[in-house]
Amino acid sequence: MIFYSVSIVMIHPVLQFFNSLDPRIQFTLEVENNRRINFFDMALIRMGHVVTCKWYQQPSSSGRYLNFLSVRPYTYKKNVAVNLVRRILGLTHVGFRKGVIRTGKKLLAENCYPPALINWVFSEVSNSMNNGTSPKLPRPAIDSSKYCPAICSTIV
Repeated sequence: MIFYSVSIVMIHPVLQFFNSLDPRIQFTLEVENNRRINFFDMALIRMGHVVTCKWYQQPSSSGRYLNFLSVRPYTYKKNVAVNLVRRILGLTHVGFRKGVIRTGKKLLAENCYPPALINWVFSEVSNSMNNGTSPKLPRPAIDSSKYCPAICSTIV
């Protein structure tokens, strides 16, 4: 990613110049809209002469992640939550954190993650990012297993 500030009349000549350097490398152009550029899951926001970052979701995002009630190992579910929270906190400037934390908690809740686990993950990831350690998340008291008629019918 290259940031380059030019007048509106110079946009295409500059793009042509960069694309002429090597035929195997072709650049694309993004023009800011309302002082921001959305790039993958990050919004770059221009505030005066400073560019800040914020975690971003496209309007077309379904918000679906691995559902906590799914029949998958607990570690998969935990890792989904931890990595989502790392992205949210890692890509967001401190000034925007309250709003994106609220959105992240809502996303996890919509995917059936328990409120206690959601709060624990945000707390642990935030603390680990501040002191450079890995979050230590608890093992659940109850775990799910896949239904297997041959085994389950003999248990009852």
